[in-house]
Order: sequence, then structure tokens, then C-alpha cells
Amino acid sequence: MIYRFGTFALDTELLELRSARSRDRGLQVFGVLTQLIENRSRVVSKDELINAVCNGRIVSDATLNSRINAARRAVGDTGTAQAIIRTIVKRGFRFIAEWRVCVPACGRCAVGRRLARKRRTRCLLAPPKGSTISS
Repeated sequence: MIYRFGTFALDTELLELRSARSRDRGLQVFGVLTQLIENRSRVVSKDELINAVCNGRIVSDATLNSRINAARRAVGDTGTAQAIIRTIVKRGFRFIAEWRVCVPACGRCAVGRRLARKRRTRCLLAPPKGSTISS
């Protein structure tokens, strides 16, 4: 599955976060982004992130916060702006950017030709305009 937001494409099959300024971001950063975007309709607790990203190992809040900050940097977000990943104080984190889900195309569809150079995709689902929440 490919999740597109802003200038980014998060490919859960190839374990890639692609953008114009693409670079390796590490599996834990990828895991944080995947967990947040796949649960974008709700707040994801710190415990859930630790279980999903760190395989249940006991890690400090500082370690988790460094992974969140690295994920924010990877997508051009900051803790101050919180335009993509929002911190919900004492509860967890939430993915709030506008997004759409893409899947590999059947080959007959002409939609998504911009991605065709690397991998054919078509838009499957997009949220309604202004669907992000404000807290």
C-alpha cells in the first residue's frame, strides 16, 4: 500500500519513504510513520508506538521522542509546527496531514502516471477537503 501526503509517498511494501529529497531514514522512523498513518483516525499512544516500532522492548520516553522527532524531520515537520504529526499531550500522537491511499495499478489505468517511472499506482481513497482535525 502507498500512502501519499504532501510531496511524500510512504510505501509499506517496499519499506520506503519517497520524496524529492529522498534519503535513507531508518526502519524505526519508517515504523513510526507507518503506525501513525495507518491509525490516522485516532490518537496513537506511546505504548502502542513502542510495541509496534520497538518490538515491545522497554525504551525510555526520550528514545521514543527522538524517533518521533526523526520522523518529523524526515517529512519536513517540526515539534513547533506539527503540520503532519501532532502531539496530543499526555495521550500520544496523531497523523493529521491530508492524505490519500494508492495501490498498485492494474496496468490499464492511466491515473498516477507520475509514479509510473518507479511503480504504477492509482489513487484509491482520499479524504474530503479539510478533513484534518484541530485540537
